[in-house]
Amino acid sequence: MRRIDDRLEKIASDMIGLPAPMQHPWGSRYGHRSADLPTESTPDWLQMDFGRTRDVQMIALMPVNLSYQGTEGAGYGFPKRFRIEISDHADMRDATVVVDRGAEDVINPGTHPLVYEFAPVRGRYLRFTSTKHQRHQDLYFWALEELFVWEGNIMASAGALTSFSSNMDLYPQWAPVRINDSQSTLGMPVDVKSVSPSLGYLSAKSTRQEVENASLPSTKKWCAVDLGESTQIEEVRVLPLESDAYEVTGGRGFPRQFQVQLANDPEFLDVVWQAMSGNFPLGYPDGCPIHMTVPQIKARYVRVLTVDLWSRDDWYLFGLSELQVYDSQRNVALEKRVFAKDVSDKKPQEGWSPHYLVDGFTSRYRLTEWPDYLRLMDLRGRLVRETEALKQKRATIVSRGKNIIGASGVALAILIVGAWIWSTIRHRAMRRRDVEQLRQQIARDLHDDIGSNLGGIVLLSEIGSAQSRDEESRADFEAIRRAAEEASLSMRDIIWLIQREPVGLKEFVTRMRQSLRAILNHPDVSLEVEPMAFPDRALGLRFRRHVFLAFKEALNNVRKHAQTRLARVRVEIETDRLRFTVSDDGIGFDPDKAVGTGHGLDNLKRRASRIEGSVRMESAPGKGTRITFEAPFTQKKNT
Repeated sequence: MRRIDDRLEKIASDMIGLPAPMQHPWGSRYGHRSADLPTESTPDWLQMDFGRTRDVQMIALMPVNLSYQGTEGAGYGFPKRFRIEISDHADMRDATVVVDRGAEDVINPGTHPLVYEFAPVRGRYLRFTSTKHQRHQDLYFWALEELFVWEGNIMASAGALTSFSSNMDLYPQWAPVRINDSQSTLGMPVDVKSVSPSLGYLSAKSTRQEVENASLPSTKKWCAVDLGESTQIEEVRVLPLESDAYEVTGGRGFPRQFQVQLANDPEFLDVVWQAMSGNFPLGYPDGCPIHMTVPQIKARYVRVLTVDLWSRDDWYLFGLSELQVYDSQRNVALEKRVFAKDVSDKKPQEGWSPHYLVDGFTSRYRLTEWPDYLRLMDLRGRLVRETEALKQKRATIVSRGKNIIGASGVALAILIVGAWIWSTIRHRAMRRRDVEQLRQQIARDLHDDIGSNLGGIVLLSEIGSAQSRDEESRADFEAIRRAAEEASLSMRDIIWLIQREPVGLKEFVTRMRQSLRAILNHPDVSLEVEPMAFPDRALGLRFRRHVFLAFKEALNNVRKHAQTRLARVRVEIETDRLRFTVSDDGIGFDPDKAVGTGHGLDNLKRRASRIEGSVRMESAPGKGTRITFEAPFTQKKNT
């Protein structure tokens, strides 16, 4: 019993921060289901054609989750035994068996994927064969929501042609094309420990008449990314919004149909490749990315051109949380320049900006690579199944113990005392776990509940301002809106800062750049980093909290006191420390007379002292202000 409780406690701790499948996967709409088969072991197969030879090294099987059936619907139809083969020939001759689960029944994975990794195997065709099926009345069948095939970080299975030996075609719920459309209960590959500072890109609203008159590509809504140079592209990923904003709640704003275009000129006059998206059962993907395979085309510009816009209340708009462009292994669109047909009047402080389309975050969390995400989901599934087995074993032991104890009141007393002692011993260990769980819960509650409320305040204040007839009321509503926007921005920063896991230096600098845009919001203000290329390293909680808040303090000084939004911001990264300098050409002040004036020098000094750093402020009336803050990455004392 003690070993079981210890293991359950360790699993609960390991589960903190692991991603989980979507709870209401309406957008996935199931997957592929075989026809009813005459016997339990009648071989039945589905085959994919990747279009070209691939070096396959990871396969993930995602079970169907019929959530409306409760626990009974988890892992619906998952095959009991199967094998997976890869070949260069459509008839599967000379095939290499990469997964063979034919010796014994596979445990139903429920709502989690089964992941298989192996040394790269070259081939153009993949065949999945179910050799032992689930029973349905007097017949048998098998089903899968998604069959993911990976070549490094490229989804080789996306849009691959499929053939099959049998099929129950009840589109959109069941169809062979749904097994490789990337729409699954897995949602998007994210790191749930890193909350997003942004929502994404949102276009301006358009009326029905404006949309109907937009017949030419140049008049339709679009967004595009400049890769900087002509780059070989293998895959484009289009990610929907996950905002709670009224206009685009739950992924809405995603175009009902769109084209992905590649070109080498910014006007897209020489489109070198384009492809049309498919149709979505709901009109939009429910929290899932759209993967589009590109036949290794070189291009500099990538555009998402809308064909059929999402609409609400007779308003039409277009929004995405992220646009990813992959060469052989990496997202080459990250932090590149974005341009668009039009842009919403919502501010960066609210989480909306064209640049947020390539910042590496969805509307909720930081993006990670699919293989890493699948490994975490597979781990979570194994931990969930182990928990269920241990709880069942524990219940059996308790039941047997009760039968034994029933014959002896003394034994019962001993058991009670022992349990009390063991509970006391475990209490301290559990407190540490509970604190971490509370930390994570606070972050989620801040983001989901308070963040949503602040967004509602912004929306209501905009409506109130638009309906007000006098200037004073409009000014009051505008003040409320600005306060809500600033509170929302501060809340996102707090959520990020309370995450216990180390944050990388590159992510930290990206976050500084985003704060600069949000606070000063001037087109001529940018963050200069020296050197431009620097090695990544983990930053502790204390360092990033004090440095980041000091950085925001310096920027707010410019916004509130300098009477200018034009500033020069420089970050210098050395081997053992980070230094930032914020300079403005504003009105300046006398530092000797600045005590209690709100310039924040005391706060900056206090934060510097906490991390063994230093701060220097230089200013004079009419000559602007210069703040230099530096701190070592590691500290000797624990302050």
